Amino acid sequence: MTNKCVNELRVVSAEIIEKAKSGHTGVALGGAAIMYALFADHLSFDKTNPQNPLRDRFILSAGHASALLYATLNLFGLGITKDDLLKFRQLGSKTPGHPELSSTPFVDASTGPLGQGVAMGVGMAIAEEYSRARSGKGPVFTYVFAGDGCLMEGVANEAISLAGTLKLERLILLYDYNQITIDGSLDISNKEHVKEKFVSQGWNVVEAKDGNDAESVSCAISQAKEVCGKPTLVICPTTIGYGSQYEGSSKIHGLALSPIEIIGLKETLNVTKKEFGFSEEILNHCIKHVNQRMQELPFMQISIEKQDDLCEWQNPNLEDKLENALQLENQAMSGRDASKILLNQIAKAFQGFIGGTADLASSVKAYITDGGDFSFENRKGRNIRFGVREHAMGSIANGIALFDGKKTFASTFLSFSNYMIPAIRMSAYMNLPVIYIFTHDSVLVGEDGPTHQPIEQIGMLRLIPNLNVFRPCDVTETRYAWKKALSSSGPSAIILSKQNMLPQDNSLNQVEKGGYIVKKVKEPKAVLIASGSEVELANMISALLENEHISVQVSSVPCVEDFEKQSIEYKNKVLCDKVPKFVFEASNDNIWYKYIAGNGMFFGINEFGKSGKGEDVYSLFFDKKNICEKIINYINNSKN
Repeated sequence: MTNKCVNELRVVSAEIIEKAKSGHTGVALGGAAIMYALFADHLSFDKTNPQNPLRDRFILSAGHASALLYATLNLFGLGITKDDLLKFRQLGSKTPGHPELSSTPFVDASTGPLGQGVAMGVGMAIAEEYSRARSGKGPVFTYVFAGDGCLMEGVANEAISLAGTLKLERLILLYDYNQITIDGSLDISNKEHVKEKFVSQGWNVVEAKDGNDAESVSCAISQAKEVCGKPTLVICPTTIGYGSQYEGSSKIHGLALSPIEIIGLKETLNVTKKEFGFSEEILNHCIKHVNQRMQELPFMQISIEKQDDLCEWQNPNLEDKLENALQLENQAMSGRDASKILLNQIAKAFQGFIGGTADLASSVKAYITDGGDFSFENRKGRNIRFGVREHAMGSIANGIALFDGKKTFASTFLSFSNYMIPAIRMSAYMNLPVIYIFTHDSVLVGEDGPTHQPIEQIGMLRLIPNLNVFRPCDVTETRYAWKKALSSSGPSAIILSKQNMLPQDNSLNQVEKGGYIVKKVKEPKAVLIASGSEVELANMISALLENEHISVQVSSVPCVEDFEKQSIEYKNKVLCDKVPKFVFEASNDNIWYKYIAGNGMFFGINEFGKSGKGEDVYSLFFDKKNICEKIINYINNSKN
């Protein structure tokens, strides 16, 4: 019966793609036995509650195999109907082109960019170990379905290395090993010995005798589930396009079979059903089989009253608790030092708060002092030593957040945020509460030179939808950034200075609007607008202009996203409507031009930095005398 079920799963997956005239038939036919074995015999889930916290987690890292996943969900009665299958890849359907967290029940992560799912699986496995160590609930397995493309991506390699180091023994990676990529045979671009590679990185490796046979795959998964102090790779040798006339060829990767070719597929696989979808016999068998297995799962037989870390962030008194936790006098201090104090206050107030840095704890100062390091020996450790693996760090943080909505943080230098953009984009798309801490935010980094002096990174981050970007100018604004990041359901980027920042004349209530007036004057001739370190610069420029009998307003905009939510009337006050606007930021972000609106100037940096003393490099780009002259000339010319 198992072979009949798998072959119908292959055919239905191909039918889904044919109806849409779009999709990836190769992996759907080749990976069907793997998917069937997992769902039929191993994956624990709650049909009545897809978000049951004690369920196993599954990530389809090879997200282009979505048709296979949707067909599997339909086969086992998991929230996808025959009508949903007919709407595959159509606008607004529950069966989008790649799995989406918010669209489809029993989908634990949005996937598509290859390798991201592997790293998110590592994050889920970390969160599972941490949560189980704290609550005693579990165990929960994390399964990841990945192909050759996933394992070639750098993000996956970084994550695999860390998973082995941390001995994440309940992480099982199912490897669809068909040795074919889009361009042809795998060996034209990759001749790795995958088994030896994983073994060398601390993984257990199990090889299924035949990845095209569900019973063989199921047996291999059973071996992987025997806890061994290591994560496990299950190598499943498969045949891309199994049963089709394109079997074993790269041509089938993204090809939709024609109706005639599907008839041939049915004949080859001995599938006799005629209509679209599964036969009643197969559907009834699979749903009955899974229902019976679910009754045998321990967490289905008890009343679940799991008080997990997520509850901390759903407390109705969250705002008060955050206000009490975030206490710090506004004094001269670097952004990273202020953040360090605030982070540790948060960690004491919220025990489920965990995170880490990319081998930069001493520089970025994002470390929970009394939290201990997360390791095989200490699963309650709250600091994750990611190593020099920025890309994986971001994706792993996504997996931690996905596991149970846990707040988590990841940190590195702002100049290295480039490595993390794909992961940050996925955070924003899935609306995950990941807090990205980026320090060394300007050319004031100094002697390390242009490679470490961020210019374009702030603008890149602000371009990502649904990401709040904070660049505080002092301790009060840093408190605001942390408060908003912690109370938000989505991701945030907090951009911090290495050097000390002077306290500004502000209050938390003012700052929380994302933009506010730092220095107000009667009948200003212009307004100086700045973020971060440049607020102090704007105040200095203001004093110099006063010496020339030119009074100007100074405004700080630490978060453009929050500022944009304010009323037009409020924004006009902060931007001092109808007078020239001069913006200061150590970046080349063009977003400021919309506030200038053709009346003023942007003083930024549109070239790479220099190597030298931070103050000298900063003065090279922000010469106060030169800036004053340009502002005075502009104002005088405006009068004329």
